[in-house]
Amino acid sequence: LLQVFTGVLASTGLVLAAAMVEQRTGQRRRAVSHAVGEVLARAPNLDSAAPEILRSICKELDCVFASIWLVDSGGDRLRCIGVWRESTLPVAFERTTWQMDFSRGVGLPGRVWADGKGFWVENVVEDPNFPRWPIARQVGIRGAFGFPISLGRDVLGVVECFNRSVMTPDPDLLQTMTAVGYQIGQFIDRKRGEDAIRAEQERT
Repeated sequence: LLQVFTGVLASTGLVLAAAMVEQRTGQRRRAVSHAVGEVLARAPNLDSAAPEILRSICKELDCVFASIWLVDSGGDRLRCIGVWRESTLPVAFERTTWQMDFSRGVGLPGRVWADGKGFWVENVVEDPNFPRWPIARQVGIRGAFGFPISLGRDVLGVVECFNRSVMTPDPDLLQTMTAVGYQIGQFIDRKRGEDAIRAEQERT
């Protein structure tokens, strides 16, 4: 009876611990969406908002680097418009990121763009379709995920986030971040509309 009682207590403790972890995880993910929404509410444009958006995501999800990519005017390349880097992370990965652009299907941003949905890389150093892997290995980056900035079915850009540890795929997190990407997409569409109205008023 004592053994049974002890077993029940242990099982109950494990279930409660798992529930508490899941609750904290859910709270952090909701906090990401809220924080990004607050940044967008006061930002004049995405270029100025990008570093703060990325900082908010990284702080809530324990990431060390993130970047935002937008489809260029030609519609055939993704170009980086903003990054955030934890101060302890060497700057080499940031420099390399600024220097690159991606076509559909190439690298993490290109795969998200091509598929129109979130993508997970457990270890970028072992991924054959991650061109920045030598720098990632050098600075200690391993896990990564990316999600689209979307408006309806159109992908306007991509956000990618990185961690120092190998990351087990988390479909629920990708779903949450895809919703965040839609927030950013709506913001871009609204600002483009405002710019078009302003330009029309200036012409008249």
